[in-house]
Amino acid sequence: MARKGLDFVLGVCLAVALATGSASAADKVKFTLNFAADPGHAAYIYAQKQGYYRDAGIDLEIEQGRGSGSTVQLVAAGQTDVGLADAGVIVNLAARGAPVKIIGIIEQLSSWAVIVREDSPIKTPKDLEGRKLGVVPGTAQRALLGAMAGAQGVDVAKIDIVNFDAAASLSMLGEGRVDAVIDVPDIMFPRLKDRGIPVRALYMRDFKVPLVSMSLVVTEKMLQERPDVVRRFVAATLKGIKATMENPAAAVSALLEVYPDAGKRDAALFTVTERAKNNYCAPDSVGLGLPSQKYLDASYEVMTKFMGVSSDKPFSAYFDTAYLPNPPLVCATK
Repeated sequence: MARKGLDFVLGVCLAVALATGSASAADKVKFTLNFAADPGHAAYIYAQKQGYYRDAGIDLEIEQGRGSGSTVQLVAAGQTDVGLADAGVIVNLAARGAPVKIIGIIEQLSSWAVIVREDSPIKTPKDLEGRKLGVVPGTAQRALLGAMAGAQGVDVAKIDIVNFDAAASLSMLGEGRVDAVIDVPDIMFPRLKDRGIPVRALYMRDFKVPLVSMSLVVTEKMLQERPDVVRRFVAATLKGIKATMENPAAAVSALLEVYPDAGKRDAALFTVTERAKNNYCAPDSVGLGLPSQKYLDASYEVMTKFMGVSSDKPFSAYFDTAYLPNPPLVCATK
């Protein structure tokens, strides 16, 4: 073979080898969501579509979840690498011995609210006394009601609490069988609008119930054995959050391309836009993924007083901030 031809063949082989080596060098990471994919997960799908994980040297698999508790248990058992779960659930299980830690708080502000019809006389939490309030048993709703009641001087004994399945929220409020429900407005509002039911929300965070929400969780073992992978994963995820805040429509397109059953486009865009405006940055936030210590302390007080979390350790025992970007990724975009 002529020298020129040999050089060409060797060059092609080298290129293939480099490409193969580069592909094999990517770290595989399995990421389990808190529930089945919905508009609240658009940022993670968008980050993957934009190549943020790939660029960080991560070969990411996204798995749908079956509840925060289930996701944390999968993480603790080593059946998934990173989980997305409610901070209160993570801390509760960690306090009971689960070897897990929060590595980033994605939703620094909880979306939970008391939802009422637009023409309802309920203007403040105190107005719930003497009325029917729908809650879903086994969720954080009852505990959050207790927190809000305590902060606002509401007598819970005077509220007619109606327990029902989550799927019944729309019909219970829409048909007037309850005067209010506790739920997440950015998910509920579009669905109620489709039924021609105008509603408004009394956000618990506006009534002295600060609470951090969806967070990234890993095992202590992963932090010890794969710290660089954790840092790269967190950085890519927060980059996706910021990109979603800046371009919700593109994030929705990415979500519906992968999960077409995640909802109607208009409803999904409403949810994603609301989350971008209201959830990712708490007042005085240090940066994406990291609320201020003052806000963390206030959230932890709600957890320990009303959500069954032991107060024998500080919140820092459950939240390792060492894997967040340094300097922090700027939180506000407005």
